[in-house]
Amino acid sequence: MAKKFVIFTSNLNYIIESNAMRNSPSSHILGLNKFFDWSPEEFKETYLNHQVMPTNGGIPTDNSIEENDIPYIEPPSSLNWWKKGAVSAVKNQGTCGCCWAFSAVGGIEGINAIATKKLITLSAQELVDCDTASDGCTNGRETNGWNWVIKNGGIASEAAYPYKAEKGICQASKIANSATISSFAKVAQSEDALWRATATQPISVNVDARDFQHYTKDTGILDGRNCKNTTDTNHAVLIVGYDRSKAGVDYWIVKNSWGQDWGKKGYIWIKRNTGLPYGIANSATISSFAKVAQSEDALWRATATQPISVNVDARDFQHYTKDTGILDGRNCKNTTDTNHAVLIVGYDRSKAGVDYWIVKNSWGQDWGKKGYIWIKRNTGLPYGVCAINAWAYYPIKK
Repeated sequence: MAKKFVIFTSNLNYIIESNAMRNSPSSHILGLNKFFDWSPEEFKETYLNHQVMPTNGGIPTDNSIEENDIPYIEPPSSLNWWKKGAVSAVKNQGTCGCCWAFSAVGGIEGINAIATKKLITLSAQELVDCDTASDGCTNGRETNGWNWVIKNGGIASEAAYPYKAEKGICQASKIANSATISSFAKVAQSEDALWRATATQPISVNVDARDFQHYTKDTGILDGRNCKNTTDTNHAVLIVGYDRSKAGVDYWIVKNSWGQDWGKKGYIWIKRNTGLPYGIANSATISSFAKVAQSEDALWRATATQPISVNVDARDFQHYTKDTGILDGRNCKNTTDTNHAVLIVGYDRSKAGVDYWIVKNSWGQDWGKKGYIWIKRNTGLPYGVCAINAWAYYPIKK
């Protein structure tokens, strides 16, 4: 009990110090949530699997497509793929470090729903058990998961292959597939590219999620002030949209996988159009699959077509609550270093005029905004807030 109290006191001091760094009324406010008595080390070990991107960007060549082949569209001013019926309910990955699997299936769910007009919740557990290129609950990559789905001829539904929060024996040969993809693409590392990609579908991204620990429903738009703003990431999430707050701050709407009792019912808002080289996410991909260019504009345009899988620096997700607001990333490193995978399912603009991404997480509906987080977009940061547009991908269905 004494140890937990010391951790709580340390977290509270961090929250107070971080909130003292706010430079405007629209800056995010960290708070106490279900991770209030977790040390940063415990939080990192359980939820932030470091995403090390190889020199080729981690994009397999056998099933990926060139970014030039991604359709170019003019994105709407705001977008939320959840409202369009392309995003399933927020899940809780529990103590299994498989954010990559939830981000990957979120991307497939999005493009499958857009293509077939039917939303099917797909099995993250099947990827945990069967994708041998990844490492189950220890670490993994969305692109590995998509490659496995392509080679397997599809992926099962969650109902047929339910989540167990631990690695088991692969049962793929015994269970029918419910959805397929044909390839994937990487989004260019710019917020413009990520914006355009998100306009087409939800986007999987990797982020530096250290500040996610203290994100709450009242935090607002995470501005990445505590992020390193490099390409170092530790968590995978899903960008499901974007918007602008009443204060005029652009943000990404990001779905997490830590339950609906975290953040904004499982979502986090992360500032976009920050000018940071990698924005919120330093890796973003679409499911065929395609990689989104490393710019917020590219991510925005991609999200306008389907949900987008992204990797982010999710350290500030720990303290995100339903009241946090739009995460502005002031604690992110703002490099391409990410540690968590999520799904962008849309974007919008707050009443204060702040643009944000709507992001689906995998930490349960008791985290954030019923499992979602709003992340500021249009920040001018080179990779967006918490590297949200550094590594973004989306699946493609023909």
